[in-house]
Amino acid sequence: MKEMHALSLKSRRVGLISLLVLVCWLMPSAVLAAETDVSKEVKEAGAAIAEYSAEQKDAAMEKAREMMESLDEHIDALEEKLYENWVDLKAATREEYRESLRSLRSQRNELSEWYGSMKNSSKETWKDVKQGFASAYEKVMESWQQTEQEIDEEI
Repeated sequence: MKEMHALSLKSRRVGLISLLVLVCWLMPSAVLAAETDVSKEVKEAGAAIAEYSAEQKDAAMEKAREMMESLDEHIDALEEKLYENWVDLKAATREEYRESLRSLRSQRNELSEWYGSMKNSSKETWKDVKQGFASAYEKVMESWQQTEQEIDEEI
C-alpha cells in the first residue's frame, strides 16, 4: 500500500513538473507574440500619421485622437493591474512602479502637446509636427510596453 501511495505521489510530481516545463516553454512565445502585436500596432499607427498630407489634417487629427485614447486605455489598465496587486509588492518595487507611471503620464502630456501643435500647424510646419507626434507616440508606447512587461514579470 505504501509503495502504491509513493508511486502515486511520484507520478503526480512528474506530471506537475511536466506541466510546469510546458507552461514555461510556451510563455515566452505568448509574451513575444503580445509584444509583437503591440510593436506592430505602434509602427502602423506612427506610419498612418506620417501618411497624412496637410490637406488631410482633419483625418490625421481624428487618427491621432484615437491613438491617444487607446494609449490612455493601456495606461489605465496597467495602473489597475498594478494597484490590484499593490499590497503584495515591496516598498521599493512600489516606488519604482509609481515612478514609471509618473513617467508614462509625463510622456502622455508631451504627446498631447504635439497633438496641440498638429492642430495649430500650418502647411509649412505640418510635416515636422506630425513627425514629432509620431515619434512621441512611439516613445510613450515603448515605455508603456516595457513597464507592462516589468509589472507582469513581478506580479
